[in-house]
Amino acid sequence: MRGSEIVEAQWMAERRGFERFRTEQPNYSILDREIEREILPVAERYGMGTLVYSPLAGGTLTGRYRSGQENDNFRSTRTGMRHFRDERRLAAVEQLVALAEELGVKLTHLAMTFAIAHPGVTSAIAGPRTMEQLEDTLAGVDLALSDEVLDRIDAIVPPGESIGAMDMVYRGPQVGAAALRRRPPRSVPPADLRRHGVVRRVRRKPRPRLRTPRMPSPRRHRRRPARTPRPPPVRWRRC
Repeated sequence: MRGSEIVEAQWMAERRGFERFRTEQPNYSILDREIEREILPVAERYGMGTLVYSPLAGGTLTGRYRSGQENDNFRSTRTGMRHFRDERRLAAVEQLVALAEELGVKLTHLAMTFAIAHPGVTSAIAGPRTMEQLEDTLAGVDLALSDEVLDRIDAIVPPGESIGAMDMVYRGPQVGAAALRRRPPRSVPPADLRRHGVVRRVRRKPRPRLRTPRMPSPRRHRRRPARTPRPPPVRWRRC
């Protein structure tokens, strides 16, 4: 959900007396920081909780997917997800791996701690699949990032920016449907536009056969009627 849609939902709930939304669940990680622009500030303004998902960027921030190294995982193959083969994301992962080694922590702990360091984030959904992954995630609960470390992460991925995008991220029909992003040419039949919901068919009302009587002129209608002259006053004289 976009920031403008959250604001519209809050206004609609206040206007009609409905129960308003209390939480929002967007995607957030070191590589995906777009929600820092609108969604997190709007959630803080309306007192909403934010439960971010995929703080490890779908497994990219686990260190398993590296630049220049082949992986036998199905998700990183040509038939799998494209964001595991994005060279821009893999280049940022290499810089984050070097930063984690310099700090003496694991990359997964660095990514999880960063996700909950923002004041607008209520909690992060880890989503481990095995008990080993759960124990590894819980081992970095006590880790805290200093301002210097956060500044170095901002140098790798600027605040409010994302390097590429995951395939499962919701983009909305305004971005997914090409007919909503392009001005239709005149040669396109109206049926194609109605199918995408761009143009709605409007039925014209039949014209009346009898003409309506002509209304008086608005200027004449606004004028005051002319005043009749008053008779001269009668004066009485004493005899």
